[in-house]
Amino acid sequence: MFEQKEAIVRLLRDDDPHTVTLVKTQLAVAGPEAIPGLQDLLTTDDETVTRHVREVIAEIDAKDASRQLSDLCRAF
Repeated sequence: MFEQKEAIVRLLRDDDPHTVTLVKTQLAVAGPEAIPGLQDLLTTDDETVTRHVREVIAEIDAKDASRQLSDLCRAF
C-alpha cells in the first residue's frame, strides 16, 4: 500500500495531462513490487483514477513480461 494514497489519487484526478503522465510514470517505475499498492488504488470510487491505475498495471505487466522473455531467450 502507498502511504500517500490520497495524494496519488488527487494527482491522478488532476486536469493537467502532464501531471497525470508524470505520476503514472513514477508509479510504473516502481515495477512489479508496486502492484499490491496499485491494486489498493483500484478500490477508489473514481473511474478516472481506476482507468489510470489499470494503465499503469498493464505497463508494468508488459515490461515484466518483456524482461522475462529476454531472460528466457538469453538462457536458451
